[in-house]
Amino acid sequence: MINIMYLVLTALLALNVSKQILDAFVVVNNGLILTNKNFDAKNQTTYNQLEKAMANDRAKTKPFYDKAMLIQGWSRALCNYIDTLKIEIVKETEGIPQKVADTLPLASVEKGDNFDMPTHVLVNDAAAEDGHLGKAHTLKMKMADYRKKVMALCKPEDTAALAIGLKTPDQFSKTEGKKVNWEIDNFAERPLDASVVLLTKFQNDIKNTEATIIQYLLGGINANDFKVSGFEPEVIANSNYVLLGDSFRAKLFVSAVSNTQQPRIYVGDVDSVTGLFSKGGHIDSVKVKGGTGFYNVRADKEGPTKFYGTINVRAPDGTVKRYPFHSSYLVAKPAVVISPTAMNVFYCGVDNPVEISAPGFADEDIRPNFQGSGSISGSHGKYTVRVSGANNSICHISVSAKKSDGSNQNFPAQEFRIKKIPDPVCYVLNQKGDIHVTKAALSVSQGVQARLENFDFKLDYNVTSFEFVASANGVSKTIMAQGASFTQEMKTLMQKLSPGSHITIQNVHAKSITDTRTIPGCNIILM
Repeated sequence: MINIMYLVLTALLALNVSKQILDAFVVVNNGLILTNKNFDAKNQTTYNQLEKAMANDRAKTKPFYDKAMLIQGWSRALCNYIDTLKIEIVKETEGIPQKVADTLPLASVEKGDNFDMPTHVLVNDAAAEDGHLGKAHTLKMKMADYRKKVMALCKPEDTAALAIGLKTPDQFSKTEGKKVNWEIDNFAERPLDASVVLLTKFQNDIKNTEATIIQYLLGGINANDFKVSGFEPEVIANSNYVLLGDSFRAKLFVSAVSNTQQPRIYVGDVDSVTGLFSKGGHIDSVKVKGGTGFYNVRADKEGPTKFYGTINVRAPDGTVKRYPFHSSYLVAKPAVVISPTAMNVFYCGVDNPVEISAPGFADEDIRPNFQGSGSISGSHGKYTVRVSGANNSICHISVSAKKSDGSNQNFPAQEFRIKKIPDPVCYVLNQKGDIHVTKAALSVSQGVQARLENFDFKLDYNVTSFEFVASANGVSKTIMAQGASFTQEMKTLMQKLSPGSHITIQNVHAKSITDTRTIPGCNIILM
């Protein structure tokens, strides 16, 4: 849309409709400047997410983070260079000091219709007819270099889908009746106002490219999580603490499995390094279902017990890959068991159900005691824990049980972590992050949702307000909504947007029965 407006305005200038068209250029330039500021804010949010990812997993994130830092530096340098060009053509055309030109808004420029000086600075066709000695040629080279370096950050197979712009090809000129180079086509005989707007538009393209690539890099951090690069044997026991007379139960599997290629699992006299069977030793085959082995052996003596085994997987080339493992468990007399029924941590602001039992004691004879920021309530083995305090702080539960002779059996306290409820995630049309939708689908959607992901408790967050940012006809507009639904004003603005337009959902406020959160929004691209 910005490109079309620029072409129309330039064509009208040729008809000497100067004053009105010059005013229109100012409006377009102001809209582009506002859009650039929105891009800066959106990009900073992405950089913040990369910083957070670095803090959580530096080794995994660093390759992507380093690339993001490169494009941030390249984008700033190129945008700063374009700023110097805008300042220079205003300075030379107006005949004012550079410090004044640096702060002079386009609306205050008196010689916005001047063709000669911008052409002299940017094209310099008096020195070279093809304009290669003008500063537009330097800009062309910098943009080409920027595009080349940016594309090198991406996988070759992804560059087409990313649709990186900033191309600088020769164009056919109807005036010249032939192809002319990029410098002449864009800046020869263009008035000052038009040149400034076009330079601002190039900054917009650069920031848009920066936004696309850093979002691509952010998405790449987890893109390979489900690609198998190797196998690691795993032993997960139902419990490493087994009562005398009970059974030890464990799942034995490799972390990457195939439902069509079942591994073979053996426990017994197996070398824990090579995975080979000991000659004449005892070997038990473990039952496998869905790629997971289920190991079950009766605990018939008290004390620590070690076991060894191997997980054998047939590779695509037909060879057998062996993954030896070893583990241990402790067989002990009955003792108290305290287990959160939802998960192994307590969350602030919600009821955490806990079952407490001690083999050999009736539920009504058990008395739990909570130490830390919170409380415990309930009876007969079913309890509820409410906690407060800092994220990842610690609390303890100790238990005493009444014996048949009336005395008390005290059991050691057990430790639990206190965690904050995670932030909900912004969704539109069941999508999050960068969302590609049609205008028709968006206009009939239910609006914005906030969902808790990977959280085991039933807790709903409702969106109470959000901001809707979009650009139509070169003007960016921000609309506030109370509640989760798109307002009529938003839907009206949607109808004015063309395919490829961006809508930013930001400053999303979500409320639950426990608290109110401000969460990141999403970026909607119309198809």
